[in-house]
Amino acid sequence: MPAISHQKVAKNTIVYLLGQIVSWCVTFLTVSIIPRRIGEEGMGQLAVAASITNAVGAIFALGIDSYLVAEIGRSRDQADRLVRSLWAFRLVTLLPQILVTLLVMKVMHVGDLIFYIGCLNLVSMIAAKVFNPIRSAFNGWENARAVSVMDFASTLPMLMAIPFLHYGPLGISVISTLWNYVILISSLIAIRGIIRLMPQFDVALWKELIKGGLPFFANGVIMSLFGFSSVFVLRHYMNDAAVGEYNQVIRLGGTFLFLPVAIGTALLPSLARLADVNPDDFRRMQSRMLSLMIAMGLPVATLIFLLAFPFTRLLYGQGKFLAVPVLLQLYALMIIPLYINTTIYRFLIAQKKNAVWSGFLGGTVLMHVVFSFLLTPLAMRWTRFGQLGVLASNILAEIITVIFAFILLRSNPLNRETAEKILRSLLATALMAGAVWLTRSLFILIPALLGVATYLVSAYYLKVLGEEDQRKVVEIFRKRFQRSRA
Repeated sequence: MPAISHQKVAKNTIVYLLGQIVSWCVTFLTVSIIPRRIGEEGMGQLAVAASITNAVGAIFALGIDSYLVAEIGRSRDQADRLVRSLWAFRLVTLLPQILVTLLVMKVMHVGDLIFYIGCLNLVSMIAAKVFNPIRSAFNGWENARAVSVMDFASTLPMLMAIPFLHYGPLGISVISTLWNYVILISSLIAIRGIIRLMPQFDVALWKELIKGGLPFFANGVIMSLFGFSSVFVLRHYMNDAAVGEYNQVIRLGGTFLFLPVAIGTALLPSLARLADVNPDDFRRMQSRMLSLMIAMGLPVATLIFLLAFPFTRLLYGQGKFLAVPVLLQLYALMIIPLYINTTIYRFLIAQKKNAVWSGFLGGTVLMHVVFSFLLTPLAMRWTRFGQLGVLASNILAEIITVIFAFILLRSNPLNRETAEKILRSLLATALMAGAVWLTRSLFILIPALLGVATYLVSAYYLKVLGEEDQRKVVEIFRKRFQRSRA
């Protein structure tokens, strides 16, 4: 049996990608309609409550969900005992998590409305404690369709909350909480008969889960701490409205990560096997993924930078969220480092080096906090938007992380072939930027679609992916199109 099936990875990538695109469209609808109605301050209140519950939740998650994906990817027979044991463990840690979250909200003096939203988030968290292990099991089984459906369902609460926006942020939280339990019940029905639904209280197995999750633990906590520290700094120097504008940029930026997320999700189970069986293929895959991430990141970053202002006006109208377009242009500089880090993390998991990686990321959180406290007041003094200081700190942290990741992999993916692909991608991006610039005065969809088409055609003829990979991609899409027609 081969260690990795490129056909299966490509097929799953397409399924994950389609699911991400659908979720992306729903997110854009909610990112536009909801902020228009509840404003910068309302979005900031939601973001503050979410940052607290997510940070505490990441600590109590202990990285075990990611461990489940890797372990079930290695051996599917482990799913039942691992999932049921994790359910029992989370039932035991539920009360401490609730108490810690309430304590943090009290210490931060969040105000009554944010406190109520945070309490509703805690109720949603209980559903997530059961749902997340189920998603991890399907991911480990490489069931791309089930994972995509789950991810899409998770994007719907904000859309369903639109009729209740006259209740403000609290109405959104109520609808989201109710829907999360609908998703949970559906997931339990889907998994019934495959995994027994009774929690398994096994202290020895809990130790195994904690030990296995620790290498992933720091990474999950660190990502949450990045968001929490950003919110803390902005509330210290500015207000909840500034948090709302900054959070909109981060949410929009997250939707632009659907490409590396889809590829990384499809790759992880296979990479876990490949790292053990064929190290040479594993290293070659690193080089191919690096050139692919840059080839995808360059046009995305260029489009964000060139279309930030008309895009923001389309979403929010005139006179609202004034900081967002400027922040988006700066965020464009972070796209390629994010694409690379999102994918490289999967390789480090497969090589079981994520513990060292997580230790380094802990240092980047401290660096981010220090830079944020230094740069935010400077940004407030030099510009109207103090959020630029926090975002600049994020960019510095991501760039340093890319450098360290290459050192940790102990291989140089920047070989001659990769450099040639990057140069061809730069040329295709330049042609795309020219097309967007010449049509910038038209409705935003015209320069955006024309730019994407220009890049795709240029990338095809310039062979940005390389002749062999390009032929495989075209063949996969051709077969899928033929099946769809049939």
